[in-house]
Amino acid sequence: MTTYSYNDDYMTFDELTGHYVLTEKAIVERCAVDIRARFAEDRTVNPEIVINKLCRTASDQIYEFIHNYSIYNKRQDCMIACNPNVRAAVQRAMEYQVEYILGNGDIFMSLQTSDEGKEIHKISREILVNSGICYSGV
Repeated sequence: MTTYSYNDDYMTFDELTGHYVLTEKAIVERCAVDIRARFAEDRTVNPEIVINKLCRTASDQIYEFIHNYSIYNKRQDCMIACNPNVRAAVQRAMEYQVEYILGNGDIFMSLQTSDEGKEIHKISREILVNSGICYSGV
């Protein structure tokens, strides 16, 4: 039996923020992106730092999207940390978000008003909404 929250090959739990963060292995194996080779072509000074930043950015974006649905963010974070089905949905959403960032850049940084609402991958959005984590009750 697994005790939640936990680390595995694809996600680690950041105790400081209470959020999961993808690992480089998830990007390589689940997103099919050889991220180190991609950064080697760009002559990135320290690929490790860039990869960690990419993983943290995708995590922050997904959690921010989830948090926009409720004022009970600590409760949402606890559900993600403790419910295996929600954890799996968040992982999948982060994987699509990493692919989206790599393909389109970080749209959260865009100054264009036409980009508003396009910051999160459509599939990530659907995964999260359908997982129930965005339900705020009526």
